Amino acid sequence: MSDTPAEQQNMSNAEARIAELEADRKRLIRIGAALKARNDSLQRTVSNLEERMIRCPLTGLYNENFFLEYMRGAVDISMDIRADGILLFISIDSLRELNIRFGTDSADETLKKFAAFLPNLIPEEAVSFRLSGALFASYIAGTVRENGVSLAERVRAGVEAADIFVERITVSIGIVAMSEFMEDSGDDRAILVDRILDLAKRRIGLAHRMGSNAVCATNDLDVEAENRLDIVLADADAFRRKLVCALLQSRGFAVHESATGAVALDLATRLQPALVISDLALPGLDAISLRVRMRETTELTRVPFILVTDRKSADIATRAYAAGVSVILQRPILIDEFLGLAQNLTGGSTTRGR
Repeated sequence: MSDTPAEQQNMSNAEARIAELEADRKRLIRIGAALKARNDSLQRTVSNLEERMIRCPLTGLYNENFFLEYMRGAVDISMDIRADGILLFISIDSLRELNIRFGTDSADETLKKFAAFLPNLIPEEAVSFRLSGALFASYIAGTVRENGVSLAERVRAGVEAADIFVERITVSIGIVAMSEFMEDSGDDRAILVDRILDLAKRRIGLAHRMGSNAVCATNDLDVEAENRLDIVLADADAFRRKLVCALLQSRGFAVHESATGAVALDLATRLQPALVISDLALPGLDAISLRVRMRETTELTRVPFILVTDRKSADIATRAYAAGVSVILQRPILIDEFLGLAQNLTGGSTTRGR
């Protein structure tokens, strides 16, 4: 018995509806697949952005913000399970000088090469960071203090021997062991982290004052600080003065700045420094007059005096040497010559009695 026309129409309508539903199903599958692909792409983008936010764009190492978060967790774990760990603060000693002599690109290349070279000198489990400027950090969980000192010496010696940089460089390293703070494990952890980082900064500062290319794991900071040699630096040009100040501080000197001859004379009188460095054209009391005034005080008569000028003439030389100036330097100045003079005129050491 054949279907009636009405039944045939209903069947046709049902088949058409089934076809529509199938088409909708396939379309939804395609939409779902497209949405999944888009979501996966967005997740990758977010992950990449998150990774970029915690990485130094120049070196590829973890950045300072991530370092602070990481150390909070590392200190928590170390204190909770009473396991030692070593934090190294590592500073490239001569980066400012490289920047001045070879330019920013060479200094940046030095930072990148150092970041790539550092993993060759430290354990595989170490986590390294580029903090700011020439300062890096590495944390090695589970390493005891004695091994940390040996490790730091290996890093120092390895960098000194490396010939991959624009010129040979050295590093200064400050070491802090988590075991130094075990007795304070019950203290507020945020405060404890600050204390650990502060100690690391102080120790790397001491390593610099020891003459750089040094490792410091000691708390005995005050004795050396008391013995540092003082230099009075007088220059009305603030930018130039800060630059020279940084160079001298990198060699361990305690630098006292002045923008005028009168202030420089007051500093020299109070400090009786190991050396005075002055630009010729100081406001009020110029460098030669400053030297003359210094010679009126017995204690300052033998203080070495470097005069720096843009133009060295016979008249300037005659008046300066008559006033007791030790050396006249004409700009541009060779950095190695300048720092060598500072070392030699102060006795070849940045500390008294060394």
